[in-house]
Amino acid sequence: MTKPVSCTTLCDIPAQLHSIPPLYSAATSSTTYTTTTNLNGDNIITMYDDTIPDLCMFGGPMDDLDEKDLNEAIADSIHINPRNGTLGLPIAGSGMDQRKPKLAMMVGKFWKPGSELRIAFMSGTPWQHDQVKKFAPIWTQYANLKFKFVDYDKSSPPDILINFDPSRGSNSYLGTDSAGVARHGRHSMNLGWINEKTSENARRSTILHEFGHALGAAHEHSSPRAEINWNKEAVYARYSGPPNKWDKAKIDHNVLRKIPDKYTKATEFDPDSIMLYAFPGSLTMDGKGTERKHFLSARDKEFMRFIYPFDTQDVGMFNTIEVATGNKSQQLFVTTVPWNRKYSSPPAMVWGFNHLDIPSNRNLRIQANITDKGPDHFKARIGTWMNSEIHSAGMTWMEVGPDCGFVHTGSVSLRDIPGWQKKPSQNSKRVTFSTPFKNQPKVVCFLTLLDFFQGEDWHVKTYATNIDHTGFTIHMDTRSSGVMHGVCVSWFAYEAGRPDMISGRFSTNDIRVPSQHRHDATSAVIFDKTFSRTPKVLLALDELDYAQAKDLRLRVSTSMVSKDGFTWHLQSWDDSIMYSAGASYLAWAETEKSKSNLNGSGIVIV
Repeated sequence: MTKPVSCTTLCDIPAQLHSIPPLYSAATSSTTYTTTTNLNGDNIITMYDDTIPDLCMFGGPMDDLDEKDLNEAIADSIHINPRNGTLGLPIAGSGMDQRKPKLAMMVGKFWKPGSELRIAFMSGTPWQHDQVKKFAPIWTQYANLKFKFVDYDKSSPPDILINFDPSRGSNSYLGTDSAGVARHGRHSMNLGWINEKTSENARRSTILHEFGHALGAAHEHSSPRAEINWNKEAVYARYSGPPNKWDKAKIDHNVLRKIPDKYTKATEFDPDSIMLYAFPGSLTMDGKGTERKHFLSARDKEFMRFIYPFDTQDVGMFNTIEVATGNKSQQLFVTTVPWNRKYSSPPAMVWGFNHLDIPSNRNLRIQANITDKGPDHFKARIGTWMNSEIHSAGMTWMEVGPDCGFVHTGSVSLRDIPGWQKKPSQNSKRVTFSTPFKNQPKVVCFLTLLDFFQGEDWHVKTYATNIDHTGFTIHMDTRSSGVMHGVCVSWFAYEAGRPDMISGRFSTNDIRVPSQHRHDATSAVIFDKTFSRTPKVLLALDELDYAQAKDLRLRVSTSMVSKDGFTWHLQSWDDSIMYSAGASYLAWAETEKSKSNLNGSGIVIV
């Protein structure tokens, strides 16, 4: 498993210790301590008053992890919260991991909103346990999560397992990694600085900081927007000595490195965050250090509300990793999903692919489908046929209630188009709405089935033209004539000009030409109007262009979603050759001008 986010190992020279959380000011901190020795001969520092050690170190690429560990961590994160597969975050939560696990390139580490996390203690006194029970639940005032403290039982492992070893400092695994570690009988969090001689402020600060990691929050000083003017030579000198004794690479990774935009959910740098280190001014060029914070900042609270919303209606997602049976080859992956709310009759739906990992040694055959729509639930299916295989794949969807009069949905197959058997490169069909719109609507198209022969590169693009109030023309085009044997598209049409909905598309071609193929393409969508709250965003693939000689690996994801827009990512990995890829999106939320009840209008983004 991935190693924890560590707040240093307490060693023998207290002068190297600072203070955990923090703000940017020309502040310094004093440290009052005593040093004792345990049975192993380790020097242990006991903190007094308002002083606590501060350096909380990430693992990440420095860790000695094998592919099995990384794949297990990925599978855990997606099984616990399917949205983690589309968050665009690094596997270890500490920057881009240089290894290449098979299942996916990057995943988030957040728990599923609305979850009850079971927390147990591996050691510690009743007093220490009470301190955790007192301060940790502060996060749940702003995150839609519940904490349940249970007795430790190895046969029923908790989600978070806490140790109180003073020789190990304070540290925590990131988010859902905690569950995997606890499952193997190891503590996922250590609170070595919690004792009766530390002040209440210090205890609160440490517990909130480590539980921030356990809920998926990274260090604020690693934010791409951190405004620290480091004195690098001073930083190297300080952390190359005891107790850290790090080489330059570790210092760069743990202190100086910034996590790139594309791997974070950060918006602006927060100098008041509980997740920010405290550093002395001597480590900066301008003499501005940081001081410890004892309470959650406004942005800490906002971040948790965004990641763990109390409004749990969100885009639905399913990834084959959730139900895959070990290393056995599977052709069908199915999950049963309850409706987001009670309907008088099953709702219409729109869906599409958001993740593909398909081997190149067989024909490309894959379908995402919604079936068995009953009164209480439906089934999401991803499958292949004949001799084709799927390494992994993901789909996303939206429910459209039967009382929703401003939306039409439907599906179109390539085989519905006359002359498709001749396999032309350009294919189109006129779609007529069952009830005309009053004005020209907006139309969004998503790919739901791909059936391509081997032999030439895999290329397809779907889009709508000639849109009017009666219908539109849907296109399924390819550059590789004769290769495309089947395509299906799910489409969604809605009244243009609605203040609560925005749609569009983006492509790697927006920022580079196909010949400049590389694994990651990232840019931003800026909405043409501002929502009054952070919208839900449904996005799925509508285009791909890949070299057939290598496996097709593609994922679309978002990060930094705000009222004004979002950052998008189109990513491949390993040896895949992505010439281009594209996706369409639908953003939904109440705007400044819209006061209607969105759920009451009949559309539900689940």
